[in-house]
Amino acid sequence: MAYLHVLNGDATLHLFEEAGVPGNKMIWREVLAEGRVPETIGAESFWEVRSSFFESFFDVEEEEYHTLTVEEFEKVEAFSEYDEIILWFEYDLFCQLNMMALLSWFARQHLGNIRLSLVCIGELPGYDQLMGLGEIPSSLYGALFEARQPLYREDLDFAQEFWATYSSDDPRALFKMAEEKINTFPYLPAAISAHLRRFPSMNNGLNVIEDKMMKIVHSGISDRQQIVGQILREDKEFGFGDWQYFVYLKNLYPLLQDEDGLSVNELGEKVLSGKEDFVKWARHDYFLGGVHFKSYRWDEKQQRLIRSEDDPENNEDPE
Repeated sequence: MAYLHVLNGDATLHLFEEAGVPGNKMIWREVLAEGRVPETIGAESFWEVRSSFFESFFDVEEEEYHTLTVEEFEKVEAFSEYDEIILWFEYDLFCQLNMMALLSWFARQHLGNIRLSLVCIGELPGYDQLMGLGEIPSSLYGALFEARQPLYREDLDFAQEFWATYSSDDPRALFKMAEEKINTFPYLPAAISAHLRRFPSMNNGLNVIEDKMMKIVHSGISDRQQIVGQILREDKEFGFGDWQYFVYLKNLYPLLQDEDGLSVNELGEKVLSGKEDFVKWARHDYFLGGVHFKSYRWDEKQQRLIRSEDDPENNEDPE
């Protein structure tokens, strides 16, 4: 049997190789939880949009992006050389969106007799918290491989519909869609809940990550490394790395002052108390999936997205 393993990131590679699981490997290096994402994965226009985003958001130059991401994806495009493709992902938002995107791409391919399967971890026997692939010993990888979950045409069709919604200008149906497929993708509803809370809150315009960061600084922690370190320890549902959180922190600078460390300024105090709306002061022009972050607000009381009053396409919310 010829296997191709699609790994969720470079952090998994060492453990995977140490485990000695048979087959070739491909590293998925896209970060589709951040920025605008066209629906058609793998198209030239898709790579152009994503490369531009990586350069503006992560300071990754076009040539580096092409080498590390686009050329690596060519290994997936050669899927016809294999008998089975195995996707290795985790429970968090970062992985779940990348997983759905990749499955939506496979939904558009002619697989013939090629099998597609999934290893997606979170809950594991012997652990009292959700675990990622980089947090477990390599000795468990063989058992995970043997217990891999087969995927079927209906799963790919769902992923294609889900990804079309994520990359559209109306993400409100995502959570209901995820709940309806919980038996196949059990971690998807929680991941989408985390995603929706990244839109500005009705209360003060901060999203859930920004609000957490502001409260950490307000508590007296002023060192950037310590702020990001606390987020990494406490907010594993997103699956983000430190580089993403440093960008989030930088976007909060209108609310902070830097005098021997970060502290909350007067505007920041007003935002935290709900007297000012951060959206009015946000410097970044940012997309979540297919929609601008200012187009919707997260209503904590109703636990749902509300179209922003400032959005030019505002319409009534469906019941």
